[in-house]
Amino acid sequence: GMLGGPMEVVRKYCANTRVNTRVCANCQTEESEGQRLLRCTRCGDVWYCNVNCQREHWPTHKSICKSKGIKIQQSSGDLFATSFNRRGMSNGNSFRKPDEVAVNERFWIKVQGNSEHAPLYIYDQTRTFSMFLEPGKPGFRELWEKVHAERASMGRKCHVKASFDAQGECTVFPHTATLHQW
Repeated sequence: GMLGGPMEVVRKYCANTRVNTRVCANCQTEESEGQRLLRCTRCGDVWYCNVNCQREHWPTHKSICKSKGIKIQQSSGDLFATSFNRRGMSNGNSFRKPDEVAVNERFWIKVQGNSEHAPLYIYDQTRTFSMFLEPGKPGFRELWEKVHAERASMGRKCHVKASFDAQGECTVFPHTATLHQW
């Protein structure tokens, strides 16, 4: 086919969305045995062929990369401590890093809510991490705005990235909001 034509763009896009396939954020080169990509050390969300590709892409990437994220805290009270999941009733606050996630590694969480006056329910795919974030707490407003803006879910849910540091503190990254991740 035509190099750089529409089908090439579609192929590269599909490659970029496949699980475990990394693509350079600048030139779209796929990772392979002969071409290992390097991760952005600041945010860990994008990959590059080399320093030159990273520098070239920086003007596009810097506003997202520099987003620090917001530290969220476990609810101190037990007002919202009980929730229901597929396995029945459980404690809604399991504020810990999922086992398969490394310290400071970003992972996807789901944020659900129905009102800016009610707590947001936040959890990872394994439900190892689950919590309620109450109105007025750090991160609530930013996450609620992302949930509410997600038209495809009628403003009830979205996914964002989060991470846990070595001290067990959780940071959420509202700028990564998207509808579906799992």
